Amino acid sequence: MIDVQDELSWTTPLLPVLTSYRNVGSTILAMGLKYGEQHYRHHMTRVLTLLLFITSVLLPACTPEYDTINGCEIRPNTTCISFELNGADMRGADLRGANLSGTSLNRADLRSANLSGAHLYEANMRNASLHSANLTNADLRQADLSGGLIGADLRGASLNRADLRGANLSGALYDKDTVFSISTPKGFDPEAAGMVLME
Repeated sequence: MIDVQDELSWTTPLLPVLTSYRNVGSTILAMGLKYGEQHYRHHMTRVLTLLLFITSVLLPACTPEYDTINGCEIRPNTTCISFELNGADMRGADLRGANLSGTSLNRADLRSANLSGAHLYEANMRNASLHSANLTNADLRQADLSGGLIGADLRGASLNRADLRGANLSGALYDKDTVFSISTPKGFDPEAAGMVLME
């Protein structure tokens, strides 16, 4: 019969070495965990700093800020019905789809403004400057447009019953969808007014 103790007796001198290796392994593992924790904390600090930078600096910088004139926020799809915006400087303003029905824009500067699809029903735009403004598909019914519309884009716009007396329409664009019915003056002729028909 084999004596197991005798068979393993040769390992006895190795026990201190194995114990030492075990201690070394534990030490290395502890050091690794500590390093990992420090590394994790270091990277988490960097991540949190980056998030703080994004939320406090980048996002506000990328979020458009809109001017407010007499309580009306100048931005796309804004609703400013019957507001007083006389003499307002809105050059190049983005007012796509805005509802400015009944608003007074007397002497307002709207050069190169984007008013595509805007609602300007009964708006007072007397003496307003709309040079090169984008008024495609805009609702200009019964609006007072006796101002400067030089080079304005009126394709698809409705000018039904609009007041065009004294309006400078030289170079303004229109197409078959532009509505001039019953506009003032009676029998308004867009070509005679210097408008350009876009096929």
